[in-house]
Amino acid sequence: MKRAFFATLLLAGAAVLATSVFHQTAFAGGEKQTPTEDVERYHMGLWNEGKAVDSDIPLLDIFTPKEFARGYKPEQPIDYSHKVHVGKNHIECTYCHSGVTKSSFATIPSVELCMGCHTQVLKDSPEIKKLAKHWEEKTPVEWKPVNNLPDHAQFNHQRHIKAGFGCQSCHGLVQDMEVVERVSSFKMGFCVSCHRENGANIDCGVCHY
Repeated sequence: MKRAFFATLLLAGAAVLATSVFHQTAFAGGEKQTPTEDVERYHMGLWNEGKAVDSDIPLLDIFTPKEFARGYKPEQPIDYSHKVHVGKNHIECTYCHSGVTKSSFATIPSVELCMGCHTQVLKDSPEIKKLAKHWEEKTPVEWKPVNNLPDHAQFNHQRHIKAGFGCQSCHGLVQDMEVVERVSSFKMGFCVSCHRENGANIDCGVCHY
């Protein structure tokens, strides 16, 4: 009885601590420090709400390295708003992420592509001046990856796009994000469940090669 009692106390304490830390870290980086309607909206369109299984709640991400946890949104070297570029100006995802339909990787736009617009648009903005400096120095912008996968797992964007899946299936409503954040767990169960539901191959070698 004593062991069960103390185990319950420990679990309850861990849950409170995890909730506190999650609220402080997973949604840090802006004025909102706790989940809000805006944050919940990002999850619209996600496969299984970004969960591996129904019990895969964000609370459990406290035991996950931060770069693999939902809510991860690192500070980038240049402030870039998908809400402005995609949501407001209706720039297609494939214009910047041109590899998504023809390779495993979605690819990140080059400084040259960005400057194709920003030699004329908002060129006096402090953030665009940072971009222009990279252009002048012929150096790439070192963007920090957000939707990371472990080294032992592989993902092919081309195959999924050809199968009819949109970006929102895995990445949520990126077009509403001022700062891109990870909203899917990308755990094995997330992928396997989707493959089973859609009749895709679930052989180990599909993702682990």
